[in-house]
Amino acid sequence: DGIKINQLGFIKAYTAAHGILPTTPVPSPLSVNVYKTAQSDSEMADPEEYASELGAVQFVCKTRLNILTWVSFLAQHQAAPTRTHATALRKIWVYLASTANEGLYYRSSCAIELTAYCDASWHTHETGHGHSGFMLSLGQRNAPILAVSKKQMLIACSSAEAELMAMFLCAQKGAFVRQIMEDLGYKVKQPTTVLSDSIPAITMASQYHHQQASKHIARRFLWVNEQVRLGHFTFKYVATKLMRADILTKLMCGKTFQHCSALLLGADHTQ
Repeated sequence: DGIKINQLGFIKAYTAAHGILPTTPVPSPLSVNVYKTAQSDSEMADPEEYASELGAVQFVCKTRLNILTWVSFLAQHQAAPTRTHATALRKIWVYLASTANEGLYYRSSCAIELTAYCDASWHTHETGHGHSGFMLSLGQRNAPILAVSKKQMLIACSSAEAELMAMFLCAQKGAFVRQIMEDLGYKVKQPTTVLSDSIPAITMASQYHHQQASKHIARRFLWVNEQVRLGHFTFKYVATKLMRADILTKLMCGKTFQHCSALLLGADHTQ
C-alpha cells in the first residue's frame, strides 16, 4: 500500500564508473572517529575531485536523506579537503553501493496531514556551533517530503536555545509548504504539528515568557509564538527514541544509524 523511491540506476552507474564495488554489506557510512581524524590530517586532497564527488553524493541525498548529516559535515571542507576527508567521502559511496535499493517509502493509506519533526544538537561543531535538523511529511508515518540538516549560524548558550533555533527554521519551511498546499487547492484546516524532544524549547515556542536569559533570541521565538497563536502550528513532545529528525543533527554509525535511518526513511513502517 505504498511506493519506494530511490536512485538505484544512478548509484549503480556512478559506483561502477568509479570502481566502487563493495563485496560485503556495509551497515553505515563510516565511523565518527574517521571524521575526527580528518580534522588533524595535514595531507591535502584535490579540491576539484572532492567537489565533483561531493556534488554527486548531494544529488543522491534527494532520496537518501539518512546520509544528509554526513554530507553536511563533509561539505564544510570543500575548499580545503584533506586526504582523510576524501577517504570519508568515498566510504559514503561504498555504503550507498551496498544499500542501493534503499530509499524513501511513502504509504498511500496515510491521511494528508502536514507533520514536522524538529531536533538540534548543541555544540556539535568544533567552532561551538550547534546543528539543526528537521523534516516535513504528509502524515506521521510517511517518509519526508522535505528534510534539512544544517550547521547553525549562531552559537547557542544552551541546548534549549539550539532547539529553538531549529524550530524557527522548521516553522519557516512549514509555513512555505502550507502556502504551497493552499495554492494547489488543498485547504489546510488544522495546525501543523511540530514534534520535538525538548520540553523547554516547546515551552518557549508555545508560550511567550520574556526572560533576561532569552532576551537575545526573543525575536526568533516571538515569530514562532505568533504562528502558534494564529493556529498555524502546534508544538508537541515526542520521546527521543521516536525522534525521526535525530539523525539529521549529529554523526551516527552502526546500529544507532540503522535504527534512526529506518525511522527517517519510513522503512520501519513497511511491514
